[in-house]
Amino acid sequence: MIFSVRKSPIFFRSRFVFGLAILSSALISPTSAHALQAAPRASVSVYVVSANTTTAYNSGCTQGAADAQSPSQSSEVILDFGTISAAGTGTLLISSNLSISFAQLNAYAEQYAYGYFSCTGSITSSTLNLGIGTNNSA
Repeated sequence: MIFSVRKSPIFFRSRFVFGLAILSSALISPTSAHALQAAPRASVSVYVVSANTTTAYNSGCTQGAADAQSPSQSSEVILDFGTISAAGTGTLLISSNLSISFAQLNAYAEQYAYGYFSCTGSITSSTLNLGIGTNNSA
């Protein structure tokens, strides 16, 4: 799942896109001029070890504050939630083996994004592409 947040001075807009990967391409006419966007930073993987939403908010805030220092930059962050539980009702977190529900996973991701949004301040050009990762290891 990819979760993108783009800050607007008027409202906060979030968009959820489900899938393993998003592939996009643009056709560029040789007669038209297009501005190239700056490449995003290298993606960051965050190994989630608790379902604490305050931790998620603070982590997102740290990333947002870093992006606010460089407004032309955007971030790609993957929250790694470990393995899918045997019952298929959630995940087992990495290193702690704590079982969390998909609702808790969603709340964690939302708070990460909200922390990012809150700590970018007045910067409206930063974008967060937030990926939700799990694995199938036993």
